[in-house]
Parts: sequence; C-alpha cells; structure tokens
Amino acid sequence: MKEREGTASAAGARPDLAALEREILANHPEVIAAIDADDVSGVARPSALRNIGSVVAVAVIVLAPLLGVAIYGEHPYLSSVPKTPASTSVPVAGVCFAVVVLAQLVIAATWIRGGALWSVPVLLYGLWSGALALLSAIGTANVARDAGYDPAGWRTPIIAAAVCGGALVLAVLARIGARARIPARVTGWQRVRRTVGALPKHERDALRARRNTALRELADRGAITEARRVSASGAALGELRRMEQVWRRLDGLDADG
Repeated sequence: MKEREGTASAAGARPDLAALEREILANHPEVIAAIDADDVSGVARPSALRNIGSVVAVAVIVLAPLLGVAIYGEHPYLSSVPKTPASTSVPVAGVCFAVVVLAQLVIAATWIRGGALWSVPVLLYGLWSGALALLSAIGTANVARDAGYDPAGWRTPIIAAAVCGGALVLAVLARIGARARIPARVTGWQRVRRTVGALPKHERDALRARRNTALRELADRGAITEARRVSASGAALGELRRMEQVWRRLDGLDADG
C-alpha cells in the first residue's frame, strides 16, 4: 500500500495530496463519487475578513442568550456595578432573545436544507438557547412584577426563543437515526461530509490514520513542508481535493513572487 500511495507523489515538485487521499479511499467508491461530484472550481483562498465575521457571528449567537439572562440579575461579586433596573434590563433581554430567535431560525433552515440529519451542534444550541430563554422568561416576569414595570411586548421574543429552542431539540432528537440517509438534494461538500460520516467510526479513524501516516512519510522525505502536513492532517476525510485547489494557487503566487 505504501508503494501505491507513493506513486501519487512521485512526479512534480510537490505531490498531489488529493490524489494520495483518493488512493486511500479507493475501497469506498461512494465517497470517491461524492468527491468527484463536488465542484471545486469556485473554491477561493481563505478570507481573513470572512473568518473574523464567522467568529463574531458565532460569539453573538452563543453569548446573546447568556446576556439575556445576566442583564436582569443581581451579581454580588460585582459590588461596584448596581443592579440594572427593570425598565432597562427587560428590554435588553428582549432584544437579546430576538437575536436568538433569528439565529435559531437560520440554524433550523440550514439544518433542514442540509437534509435534517442527526446533528449534535444543532441539538446543543437548541438546548442552550431554549434553556436560557426559559430562565429569562421566568426571571424577567419576576423582575417586572417586583418593580411594578409593565414589560409590554418585550417578553414576547424571550418566550418565542424558549419555544423555538424546545422545538429545535425535539426535531433533532426525532432524526437521531437519520445519519446514514443522504437526500439527493444534498450536494457539494455537504454530500462528501455526509457520505464520509456514514462510514463506521472505526473505519473512518483507520482511513484517516493511514492518510496521516502517508503525509508524515512525505514530510519526512521533504516532499511537503511540515506546515502543509499539519494543515492536511487536520483536514476532514475527503477535503484534500478542495484544499489542493487552494494550495496550488498559493504555490503559484509563491512561485511568481
């Protein structure tokens, strides 16, 4: 097998790591077919601005429900910070959970468009956002009552977030056995990921270990850099075809420079 894997890197200044991965996945034609069907012509260089935007978006949707609960509470460990009055805390909590409802709907739509398969991240976000929304619904009601404050419609998004979070959890739990079924409408990288995910875990681990061993041998021979080996080893199975397109562009820019 080492000789077969070596043939992928015999020609050229740098071996084709996508070809090497294909050889390792050769006994899984369904994975190869999904990789071949994935259109990588539009794969672009990673954008630092896009990565920063993604991090900010994730931080917002994760922290919004936490702020929606913390804003109306009394925090004795912050003695210099007075308790936020109900006239401020309840509207802020409402705005926070309006953001949460929007995030829940976007996550649900993306999940359904991807085949509505079993998803631990979607389940965890449903639990996180729904549980904190329920706490906030109870807490803001108590705060408003104690302060004699009329919350008007500010608690509506909080209650909506609790309902949507619970519905999201129930929907994901109902799809707990749907991992192996990949709808025809799931295409591109999502199909590659789902097809690889349908393999037994021990087989996925073995394939990835074989691929990473081959990458280590290439790095030891100086055929690829250590940075390239680390990047390729950290990629999901089936992803090297997409990454190869980016590397070729980067190598071309390096060569021009």
